[in-house]
Amino acid sequence: MLYPGFHAASGSKFKAYIGGSCIVKEPALTSNRYSVSDTILSRYRIYPNPSNTGIFKLQQLSPDQQAIRIEIFDLSGARITHGTYSKQEIITLNLSKQPSGIYLIRILFEGFIENIKVIKR
Repeated sequence: MLYPGFHAASGSKFKAYIGGSCIVKEPALTSNRYSVSDTILSRYRIYPNPSNTGIFKLQQLSPDQQAIRIEIFDLSGARITHGTYSKQEIITLNLSKQPSGIYLIRILFEGFIENIKVIKR
């Protein structure tokens, strides 16, 4: 967490995560090259969220992308599942056998990472 008054020395490296859905271009952002071009609006929509069944649909808003890798983590950081998908506009993610809770969907594509928080009731 960055607190008010935070200053980074030129050349120092840090990763920034913003609540909600955000894409960060890898490698990690550096303090002297942070710009609007480093952050892109979400390319994905996940629904329903929250889900009563644990079945989520992940829609690519830019289906022209190449293959994407999806990893799903629980709040303890344990990876629940992962997979690679190619040129699918809508991907079904099944967490029905997992307990109710909050999960992190990590999407890796074209050198970017997007994290989306989902809730299974």
